Amino acid sequence: MRTIVAALLTTLTLAAEAQTFRVSGTLVDSETRQPLARAQIKLIEESREWNVITAVDGGFSFDVPQGKYQLEASHHEWGDVYGEPVPGNRSGVAVVTGPDHNTTQLLFRFRRAAAFHGKIVDERGEPLPSATIELFQQTITRGRKHLESLSHAESNDFGEYSYSRLSAGTYYLAATGMPWYQRDLVRVGTTEDSGVRNVPYGMIYFPGSSNPGGATAVVLRPGAEFEADFVLRSASGANLHLRFPESMDGGYKMYAHGPMNAETLVRTCIYNCSGVPAVAPGNYVLYFSNPMGAARIPVSINGDGDVPIEVALKPVPSLAGKVVFSSQTQRPPSPLFVNIEDQHSGKMTTLMIHADGTFSWPGAAIGQVRLHLSGSDGFFTERMSVEGAIVTNGIIDLSGGSNAKVEILASGETGTLNGFIKNEELPAPGALVVLAPSNGTSDPDRYFATHASTDGSYTFTNVPAGEYVLFTVANSDFEYASPQAVRPYLATGKHVRINGRLQ
Repeated sequence: MRTIVAALLTTLTLAAEAQTFRVSGTLVDSETRQPLARAQIKLIEESREWNVITAVDGGFSFDVPQGKYQLEASHHEWGDVYGEPVPGNRSGVAVVTGPDHNTTQLLFRFRRAAAFHGKIVDERGEPLPSATIELFQQTITRGRKHLESLSHAESNDFGEYSYSRLSAGTYYLAATGMPWYQRDLVRVGTTEDSGVRNVPYGMIYFPGSSNPGGATAVVLRPGAEFEADFVLRSASGANLHLRFPESMDGGYKMYAHGPMNAETLVRTCIYNCSGVPAVAPGNYVLYFSNPMGAARIPVSINGDGDVPIEVALKPVPSLAGKVVFSSQTQRPPSPLFVNIEDQHSGKMTTLMIHADGTFSWPGAAIGQVRLHLSGSDGFFTERMSVEGAIVTNGIIDLSGGSNAKVEILASGETGTLNGFIKNEELPAPGALVVLAPSNGTSDPDRYFATHASTDGSYTFTNVPAGEYVLFTVANSDFEYASPQAVRPYLATGKHVRINGRLQ
């Protein structure tokens, strides 16, 4: 009898696999709406994928089993996903196949790569070679707006620079440099005896402001090539002389305060760094480090001349801790990690949590960081205590000499929420669905967002138990983890309770 049942189940499984559903549509340029031929289309389900090449009319078609898929396209070695990406990731809108699901008329709007180019000149209109241009992109990182430094470009002999293969989005640019004769003197270390006045170029934010508050965002459309030119003007500069309690060597990075509190790299030195020559007026932060320790030094320059900077090194900060569980019966079967997010740069450092629950970061970077847990089992931070460092709203301030000790109370009491978003009884694919805590906490780990699939369905997994509000917004750049941005929706959204279950 057991053999008969097993054979029946096998037959049913094979029959289900044999039944397929059509996924088809047209790939078009998102701006011109013209079909894109000879593009590669991928339909992906976990470890399986299907590939086709679009026809002359941009058409594509798949016959696949019932399931949930991600649809991707590649054209001229540039990739995109179907539907608007969820803020902070590139998952796009899922394609759900099955009975009563129409997936045969998909319109895939392909967003081409964009670019910046421009020219850097001085106040006389002469091209400036070797000027530095920094590109920032505004992103949604864990539900909040963040300005990320993407790269630094250097102008060529004609003062020209370019950035290519960029995704559409919001960008800021900053430029700085040094006159060619000043740069040569700095290179050989003879500025003090040369008799040449320090005349560096100050930091300029596009379209031409020396004040970060005057920086203007550039919204780059798909496929666009935006021209951003700069005129750098000479300013009285100061020589910074680094003074140490004893003879020592080390390296530094010097940043200016940029737009949205982003740090704009101005100068860097790897070794034999006893000073910072020709610094334009402004407010800066100097990070100095060597094997003996590290220092973070605010610097304000108001004119020219020589400015002594006292460097009081403190030991490099460290961070260590232990994860304990709210229930002794809870133990994640899969690896668990603690992620350390720098609040200025957005850089993430990931540490594995050992079997005894401990983790350590002996060479921590100076800065303000936030911790959160990650892993396939959905464990989250229920409560955290910190010794040896100042903590404000969950953000740990790691200064030189800090020896932070953290204890994290972890919980696996999570639940799942799923449903459908409809517009006048029809599915609303692509709608941004937000699940926000009703108490308005500042903890970003309590906020969730996803896009409704082609059938209007959505799913939130590993949600900490508690009271939430569910709502939708049309803006894909919505700061879904900002209490201020979410507050207007708390009164009109749908209140739901997540009844957690122990893992």
